[in-house]
Amino acid sequence: MRDRRRRYVVMDTSILMALVEERVELVPLSVDHTEEVLVPLITWAVINELKKIGSKGSHRKRALARAALEVLKRLASINRPQAAIVCLRSRYRGVDEHLLEVANRLNAVLATADVDLKDKARRLGLEVFVLRRAKRRLEPVS
Repeated sequence: MRDRRRRYVVMDTSILMALVEERVELVPLSVDHTEEVLVPLITWAVINELKKIGSKGSHRKRALARAALEVLKRLASINRPQAAIVCLRSRYRGVDEHLLEVANRLNAVLATADVDLKDKARRLGLEVFVLRRAKRRLEPVS
């Protein structure tokens, strides 16, 4: 059996909340087009944004953000590295710009449900995954 290359998928706040809302498992990432092992990467900037939404958002968004944080907490407690939760420095203060820089620096895929962020990433030449709700999996944007 041939070794498959690992590649990070930088997860945006919006995609984590959408995965929770649609009850789609974060791990394993279900992407059929690739021979790579895809590892979700969540930055502390996203965790902090989820905490902020969890305390100040609308009732629905608060619930989704808190549920996403619980999923991340469970992933972090598993011994096998199924996802990476990292603190990466960035020259940007905004979460979106931070995620674009991280994805670019690591040659990673960006997973988002945010249309504006998706468009910015595509303009930068980054590969982008979105949630196809009907198929209940992440797929590349064509």
